[in-house]
Amino acid sequence: MSAFEFVAVLFSVIVGLAISHLLSAASELIEIH
Repeated sequence: MSAFEFVAVLFSVIVGLAISHLLSAASELIEIH
């Protein structure tokens, strides 16, 4: 695996975790309101 592929995979994992965290936070805010 090249360095670029490693960075791309790492970036995609971070973005996926960030999106799931934002969706869970948004669902909690929607349930509160």
